[in-house]
Amino acid sequence: MEPTFILQLDSGRRPIDKLQGNIYKTIKNGNLDELTDLLSSSQAKIDLNCLDSSSKTALQVAADLEDSSVRERIVTALLNNGASLQLGLLNAVRQEDAKVVEILLQFYDEQHQTSRELLSARGKTAHITPLILAACLQNFQIVKLLLENGFTVDDPTAVRWSRDPTGAVSEKLGPAVYRLNKYRALASPVFIAASFLQDVQRGPDPVLQACTLRKQLRDMAEQEYKFRNEYLQLCDGCQEFTVSLLNEC
Repeated sequence: MEPTFILQLDSGRRPIDKLQGNIYKTIKNGNLDELTDLLSSSQAKIDLNCLDSSSKTALQVAADLEDSSVRERIVTALLNNGASLQLGLLNAVRQEDAKVVEILLQFYDEQHQTSRELLSARGKTAHITPLILAACLQNFQIVKLLLENGFTVDDPTAVRWSRDPTGAVSEKLGPAVYRLNKYRALASPVFIAASFLQDVQRGPDPVLQACTLRKQLRDMAEQEYKFRNEYLQLCDGCQEFTVSLLNEC
């Protein structure tokens, strides 16, 4: 079976049409009135989640604006017209753009609370979250930001899954991939360290956490035969991390 990698994001850039090009140009210029006119005058639904020539979503482009008041109004306008905060955030994490991640996190509100664990995005992004992705990229700054904003990696053995109507991820494979990705994040040295440093007094002991996780990964290697090699590699990584920590004592 072909390995299933963590970075299965739809990162392929598709050509954008003339209207989308005008919208991106308007966003870069920070022209809210013109953007509002373009969005309201279009007869067809505009895809605000496509990627421009820099492989950025409209929200990422808006988040790069220097004027905070203009930026806030444009981001709000995009969200109200179908731009996905989840996809924008995921793509910013994929590009390891901590500044944009921090700005987009300011727009998470009550309606996005459930998305902090399991994104509502479809297809290839349905088995990954911003925190999982950041942890697997070993980006400490972004992992720290996400933890501080309430993002979590829940118990991998309690994966909840709803069938993807597009059929992009099979009902049987989906939970297994999502569970593996959760373990990849939990076994990340950056995630273990950031979790501990978030609350040094009460945070999980890194050595104990790595040792406990190593046992769980060995058990998973026996249960998930399709991903046995991946789980064993994570298991070895936990052992190496534990040894490195103990050598520092």
